[in-house]
Amino acid sequence: MSVTPSDFLQSAIALSNNIDEMAQRNALSRAYYAAYHLAVQHIKLDATEHGEERKGVHRRFIDQLQEHDGGSTERNVGGRLNQMYQRRIVADYRLDESLRHDSVARQIDVARQVFHLLT
Repeated sequence: MSVTPSDFLQSAIALSNNIDEMAQRNALSRAYYAAYHLAVQHIKLDATEHGEERKGVHRRFIDQLQEHDGGSTERNVGGRLNQMYQRRIVADYRLDESLRHDSVARQIDVARQVFHLLT
């Protein structure tokens, strides 16, 4: 069975209704991946560009999007993915750090913005 970026977003929305911290962290992560996978499907970039092989593929992709001209769809998506990426890092790796109470709702809202820009 395959899944789509929309499936990731629907999972994030379902998880966001649960007040359990683990569900909230998973919702943050799923919303990020919904937007990331949609962007990868719609915007093709060279993941090894600029000799930045030490950076992760997500970080390189976001950086390349943000290098586009201001006001472009790519740059707008890159800015949103960057915000979402930062919240996902907290959710997935900074386990001692508390989540902000509005983080999940904001993450889902920004994912929806990416979907609006790309579909």
